This record gives sequence, C-alpha cells and structure tokens, in this order.
Amino acid sequence: MPEIAPGISVMPLVRRTIDYWLDKRMRRDAAGRLTGEVTGYWDYGDFLDANASPLIAAWDYVESTNDLAWLALRVERLELVADFLAGRDVDGDGLVEATQSGNPNALQQPHRSCAWWDALNSGHKDGYTNALIYRAWRSFADLERKLGRGEKAGRYTRLADRLRASYARTLYNPESGLLAWWKGRDGAFHDYVSPTLNGLAIEYGLVDPDQGRAILDRLRIRLAESGFTRYDLGVPPMLVPVLRSDYLQPNCLGLPAREDGPTPSATT
Repeated sequence: MPEIAPGISVMPLVRRTIDYWLDKRMRRDAAGRLTGEVTGYWDYGDFLDANASPLIAAWDYVESTNDLAWLALRVERLELVADFLAGRDVDGDGLVEATQSGNPNALQQPHRSCAWWDALNSGHKDGYTNALIYRAWRSFADLERKLGRGEKAGRYTRLADRLRASYARTLYNPESGLLAWWKGRDGAFHDYVSPTLNGLAIEYGLVDPDQGRAILDRLRIRLAESGFTRYDLGVPPMLVPVLRSDYLQPNCLGLPAREDGPTPSATT
C-alpha cells in the first residue's frame, strides 16, 4: 500500500478498523458466546461479505507491515470469522450458502441480501460473496503460514480448493456463456451479464484461463451490444436491467415499476 503522503501510511487505520469489527461487531449466541458472525452495516446479520472482508483486510495489513505480533494476538478471533463461513456450507458442495434463498420476490423488508448489494435479491449460491470468501480463505491460509501454523493453513487451503472446484461448475450459464450472479434455492440462474462478478472470478483464478478468456470475449461483445461507451466513469456492475422480482420488496430505492426492470416507479 503506498503512503498517502510522505511518511503517512493508511495501514494503522486498516488495523484499527479490523480490530473494531472483530471486537465490537461480532454476534453472540444466547449463552453469550461469540459466534464468529460479523454484522453488516450497523446490525444486519447474514452478510457473508462482512466475514470475508476482515480476513482479506488482515492479509493486506500484515503483507504491508509484517506486523506478526498483531497477527499472533488476533489470529484466534480471525479463525472464528473464517470458521463461521465454513459452517455455512450447508450441503457440503464447497460453496458457502447464504441464508437468503435468492428466489424471485423472496427478499422482503426489513431484511437485506447476503452482501452489500443489499437491495439486490442475491442469495443461496451467490457468486459475488463466494468469490470474496475464496480470496479470504486463501489470504488467511497465508497468514497462518506466516505464524508457522501449518495445520491451520492446510485447512483453509483445502476449503478454498473445494470452493474453487465447485464455483464455475455451479454458476456457469451455458446460455449466456458467463457466470451467473447467483443460483437460487429453486435452481434457477440469476444472470445479469455482470462484469463485476465475472471479473472477480477471473482475477481470483476461480475459472481456468481458457474459460476466463472466453468469458472476457463474451463480455466485450455484450458491452458493445449495450452501447456503453463511458469507460471514463468505470464499468457498470451489470449490463441488463435487474428484474423487479430481484429487488427488495415491497419498496426500495430504484425499484422498477415493471418486471423487466427499466422504469423506476413513481414512488421511489
């Protein structure tokens, strides 16, 4: 991480942020024991990226500072975070299942989705959060190795390997030639032609290089077909409108009036 000004690093802020979420924002069970679940926002549960993110950030911090003393103090609490995610693989296929079903019209107020895309009906076998979880387990395995904890490093490496083996097999949509954002509990793909989702999967190595090149080729074609040209503004997270049934119900910002998604309702 570069210094933001001569002699000024952001890494102490990263460490302080990780400590805050580990110490202040982890849920407890009825008996008062820490569960390993980190809350999203102020107090939302079932946010899978809320658990993946501190693990990734911890790797960033230690890789940048080599602060193994801090890591040794925090590693057991970080293991709680990582193991909570492992416990969410409810069907044993290697992917971490969200508690949200991801089925049409399933996301109802006051609940939120499984990630910071909180008004998007993502759930069950969610590609976005599983990409982050894969990186988190890989990162944490490396942190365990830095402390000489070979058995623990092997555990998180195996978890990451199992997730990778299942990822593309579960989420690849042969009709679009892309990875779907999520697969609902009913088995249906929710594929929004997402550069964000597919880009993460390719960057993290969740698809083989040949498949990754084919996906990128397909994305380039879909970007051209969409008419999008404002790359100075970045790349859109999806290239087709989100269906009304895949928004937070019965109301949320941006909720379209029609099921095919292009027109916001008059009430939003």
